[in-house]
Amino acid sequence: MTTTILLLLCHLTRPSASAILPPPPSSNAAANPSAAPPPPGPLTLPRGLPRLIPVWTVPAPVNPFTAKAAFIRYWNRKVRSNRPHPAFFFAKLSPLSGPDAATFSTLASAGKLASRIRDFCAAASLLCPSAPAASSSASSSSSAEGAAGVVASFAHYRKEYQNMSKMEVSKVAAAETMTAPCQQRGLPKWTPEPGKFFRERDLMMGNRMPMPNIADKLAHRAFLPRDIATNIPFEENAVAALFGAPPGSAMRKAVSSTVAECARAPSMGENKRCTTSAEDMVDFAVEMLGSNIAVRTTESCAGSGRDVRLGKITGIAGGGVTRSVSCHQSLFPYLVYYCHSVPRVRLYEVDILDVDSNRKINHGVAICHLETSDWSPNHGAFVALGGKPGEIEVCHWAFEGDMTWTLVD
Repeated sequence: MTTTILLLLCHLTRPSASAILPPPPSSNAAANPSAAPPPPGPLTLPRGLPRLIPVWTVPAPVNPFTAKAAFIRYWNRKVRSNRPHPAFFFAKLSPLSGPDAATFSTLASAGKLASRIRDFCAAASLLCPSAPAASSSASSSSSAEGAAGVVASFAHYRKEYQNMSKMEVSKVAAAETMTAPCQQRGLPKWTPEPGKFFRERDLMMGNRMPMPNIADKLAHRAFLPRDIATNIPFEENAVAALFGAPPGSAMRKAVSSTVAECARAPSMGENKRCTTSAEDMVDFAVEMLGSNIAVRTTESCAGSGRDVRLGKITGIAGGGVTRSVSCHQSLFPYLVYYCHSVPRVRLYEVDILDVDSNRKINHGVAICHLETSDWSPNHGAFVALGGKPGEIEVCHWAFEGDMTWTLVD
């Protein structure tokens, strides 16, 4: 929200010289000072419609007592890069007011949050199947069941991008139906989607290439403030009971999958963490990379499922080999991200253009994995690109809604 300040300009008719110069004093006025004319009164504005001209626009101040304001202060203490706050990240912050955050935090710490779960879901913008009154959080049973299609999709995505070395083509699920404007047909389960994997040499300005479906397919939810999230047991039964996800439901399956993946022991050389709050994610990124960091994502799903042309390409960290932290959404009543460190990568920011008009339609982040020696020989990347583990690098786009943390150049 912004505040616009307007300046009122009034155009006056130009007075004549006789109107500007005072009349010469009369002899009576000179002889009798009390007879002198009174001083001029205040200026009277002419009639007519004034012209309003916007002068400048300034951001509206953030209420210092909201959950969002508390996180902004936390970010400013932890992140030292002095870059503008990333709008896409801050848009996911809790919308809770100060009084609501305090109330629900007290209830959560006392184990009594269930007594106000409908109000909580509505105020905190959560996905709660049992709370149809919370319309603003899309928390209806139909929304939860509508998530069924993305549960398998997310499980496939997690295996493919988060556990690269374990990915087998035989495990790849068929593409799920997605919502406009990023719809496309499903593909045979053994076929990697065109453009899902590519080589670093393909990142060339003017190059035409297929764009896979990178749409954020998960329902909108917000982060919880840390002091609330830490008081909700991160266990399948506890989460399902609190948010109303009965056995066999789409949300119950999603909760079970997310909790199990988060409980999985890290692979050799892997650093991972499931972050249940924005503060948790910042802490993990700082722990892995230091405080001079930035977070990026692909702006939208524009271009998905069709050919695009590459515009300006900028190497992050000068295009050199670097480290990053990738964070992927999990399907859960509130925002949970699976974050893991990614060593030996090169990253690029890319303007994505319409093929015919060369008009910019998106801005993407491309991640190129340079170390593939421990990947499965049956990985979909090698099916799509040829080659074997350790022989080639593999690149892919960051999905809309996911995040990549890097050192600041």
